[in-house]
Amino acid sequence: MPVFWGQKTELIGPVRSARHYFLDYAMEHDAIYVHIGWSLWLWRIYRSWALTI
Repeated sequence: MPVFWGQKTELIGPVRSARHYFLDYAMEHDAIYVHIGWSLWLWRIYRSWALTI
């Protein structure tokens, strides 16, 4: 999971294999977390936390 803090980047290459615990890291920093894909387990967590998806 790449993390950009106060930096601009021109290009972000492919990042693979997002993990459910990455969401914990993102939330610790009030970050925006973007992913493409689907997981029933993670969908249930999103709903229980009332996150905007």
